[in-house]
Amino acid sequence: MNAIRLLTIMFLLGSPGWSLAWFDTGHKIVAAIAYEEFNADERAAIDAILKKHPSYMSWTNEFAARPREIGLGQFVFMEAGTWPDEIRDNDDPRTHPAWHYIDYPLRPPHFPDKPAPQPDDDVVFGIKKSAEILENIHSAKRRQAEHLSWLIHLVGDIHQPLHCSSLFNNTFKAPEGDRGGNSFYVKMQTNSANPVKLHALWDGLVGTGSDADNLLKKARNFVSKNARSGFPPGTFTATPLQWSKEGRQLSLSRAYEPLPALDGTKLHPVVVPPGYLDGIRDLAQKQVSLAGYRLADLLRAILAVRGGPP
Repeated sequence: MNAIRLLTIMFLLGSPGWSLAWFDTGHKIVAAIAYEEFNADERAAIDAILKKHPSYMSWTNEFAARPREIGLGQFVFMEAGTWPDEIRDNDDPRTHPAWHYIDYPLRPPHFPDKPAPQPDDDVVFGIKKSAEILENIHSAKRRQAEHLSWLIHLVGDIHQPLHCSSLFNNTFKAPEGDRGGNSFYVKMQTNSANPVKLHALWDGLVGTGSDADNLLKKARNFVSKNARSGFPPGTFTATPLQWSKEGRQLSLSRAYEPLPALDGTKLHPVVVPPGYLDGIRDLAQKQVSLAGYRLADLLRAILAVRGGPP
């Protein structure tokens, strides 16, 4: 896919409010990578939890609608990873709309590292809360299943760098800044390119499409290029809070700093410099792979607290 077509797709898929990290495609790839990491007993335990999910019957009906190479358990796990976006309502706190991101403020010129503004209602909190519910085997079965969906989803969200910051300057003022790149517009080096939200550009870096068999193949391709062994020491002992700080730093160093200006609006978008897309596309694939590995590790730890696979 050429760069201009990618930007056009992002423009069409862009939505008001904070956008959906990696789109459904990326979330399903994260889930596919994690599920591949589990052994048979771990898969059985995860599958059993998700059977109590309110959307489980819908997912199994969709699976049965046509022949597939992918197994039912992995298919359901991948679908579960998109459910929090399906129920999301920014006007309904019961759908936890603020759990999808953490707005560390980025303020030029020195970009001091400041605390997140809502520590009891952001993606780090959502991961912690969902893990606690899953660890408690006495929680309602439906609630456990729903929060397993949340964990699959939020681990994907926190690895999208623009879900970990908002830019504040003379163009993007308090209280919201650029809303994680959702108010910041860019365009390619051509007058014919439509402006696109910076956030949407990043969400689309791992591609589009929903076919589970194709997404599993893509997941395996990402893993072949980003093996666990290639990540530095400490990567897999870091906490979700540390993941969010990694995202903040990546948003600064890879999303904003390479741009020639930090004032892109829809009427006056910032022109993306040569090579920008290629570099961040590779980074996005690495982040999605890392999210899959960390999700698998987190769920293994939760199963251990629950007493291990059944």
